[in-house]
Amino acid sequence: MKFIKNKTLSNGSRLIIARLDLHILNHISDINLNPEELNKYRAITNEKRKCEFLSIRKTIQTVYDENEFITYSYHGKPNLAISGHKISISHSKGLLGILVHPTLEVGIDLQHESPKIIKIKNRFMSPSESEACKDEEWQLLTHWCAKEALYKYYSKGEVLFNKNLYLYPFDLAQSGKLTGKISMPDMLKELPMAYEIIEDTMVVYTMEEV
Repeated sequence: MKFIKNKTLSNGSRLIIARLDLHILNHISDINLNPEELNKYRAITNEKRKCEFLSIRKTIQTVYDENEFITYSYHGKPNLAISGHKISISHSKGLLGILVHPTLEVGIDLQHESPKIIKIKNRFMSPSESEACKDEEWQLLTHWCAKEALYKYYSKGEVLFNKNLYLYPFDLAQSGKLTGKISMPDMLKELPMAYEIIEDTMVVYTMEEV
């Protein structure tokens, strides 16, 4: 795996950005898949999805050990089975993003640049957020990724992005920090977040303090 980033953040999370290994299908024997993961892999018919599946597991086993694997909660949220660490995963246009923390819930999302984001803005933007963004593509991408990351952090589903998730106004740069808010019946929480643009891809992740 080729890592673009592999660093520990100020809150103790580990941020990994890696490049999708398009040749990993030729080295599947180097990856330790348990029976459940092997069944999931065999059910995937798309070759790129197979590469993503294996690349994620290869990255985890490189950072942890060859026996580590992903397990899923009732709501589908991933966790690392052996270490018990919290994990969030995303991928877009050949890049993989992984955020892990020993104890804190985490959320990360990647989205490659796309003008199509403007067409779906009403699905995830509140009227006040939309007015502030003025259809600026990178602002919309930041909101989309941040809300996806918040959704993964919450993990229980039944979330309306344009009503239950909110971003406080921020000045967009190449990288920076922002604050997101989750407003659900069982969770009312503000979360510090960070973002950066890597190879025309917006990356946003949670930065909750211990």
